[in-house]
Amino acid sequence: MYAIDYDITIGSIQFKPGSNSRLIGLQSKASMKAPVNYCRMAFTVPSDLSMAEGDDVKVKLGYKDGLSTVFKGVVTEVEWHTDKVIVEVESLFRQLTALRTNTYFENAFAGDIARALVGETELSNGRIEPGLRFAYYAIGSNSSAWDQLYALAGQCGFDFFADADDKVVFGMPLPTGAPELFSFGTNILELRVVQTQQTIEGVEVFGESPASFGAGPDGATWFTKSEVKGSAGNGKKRRLFVPAAREQQTAASIASNLWKQWSPKKTCQLRTLGKASLALGGMVQVSGMLADGQNGTYKITGVSHKLGGDTGFVTTVDMETL
Repeated sequence: MYAIDYDITIGSIQFKPGSNSRLIGLQSKASMKAPVNYCRMAFTVPSDLSMAEGDDVKVKLGYKDGLSTVFKGVVTEVEWHTDKVIVEVESLFRQLTALRTNTYFENAFAGDIARALVGETELSNGRIEPGLRFAYYAIGSNSSAWDQLYALAGQCGFDFFADADDKVVFGMPLPTGAPELFSFGTNILELRVVQTQQTIEGVEVFGESPASFGAGPDGATWFTKSEVKGSAGNGKKRRLFVPAAREQQTAASIASNLWKQWSPKKTCQLRTLGKASLALGGMVQVSGMLADGQNGTYKITGVSHKLGGDTGFVTTVDMETL
């Protein structure tokens, strides 16, 4: 059997398996569809144990042959009980949910906008790609910076999330290496695949046009005889107004990117023995299932690791087809 291993740092305290182990249980969660990665840990309560809000936290999980970082963040809450202490931790990505600002950009790429907003937080940049260029782009305090960047990422066809090191990823889906292989009867504990029929069959994006197409995307006059519109898909379409789309090509790109994001997909949840190397944006290949519709290649959109005396080390991933 594999010997489970971990290395948890909270402030200046380090926890490892062995005679000084005080960990009772741990669960971490990360998702592309939620703004904040989260971790909850429970420890025994010796008299010399101390942790406080604001302490830096880093969690590595795995086995004796190697560990992988699964979470990084700061302590947001500590619950002291008579028999245990529970530590709640969140990624610094939460600062983007609190940030509200009014900012105006001219002749900027989406990546420039992302860097500017991230620069107003304590977050570090990971992979940030340029994306679409916008002649004008306004950020308003009516919604959070996370909401604004999530929408902007969708317009560019980008992923937007915090990786395991709590660094910002804002770029095209970019799986590295070969997909992780999972097969029936070998390393799948549980698998659930859902195919849902959606009510929309396409996307239409309407932009704010300059007075004429000859003026180009930088035109700033008020009236237009021509409609700036991009379309993707067929049938019933969801219609959106995107003021920053000031030419047909940009509107068409946004419509195509949003339809890729919203088009019907198979979603999948897979549970397996603990595998800390599974990360957001990675690829998984499922094979050998009795129902062929469950087999296929999926992109990881959510990862949860659970470690405890009742469960051992278990990993659950949420996935979807590309």
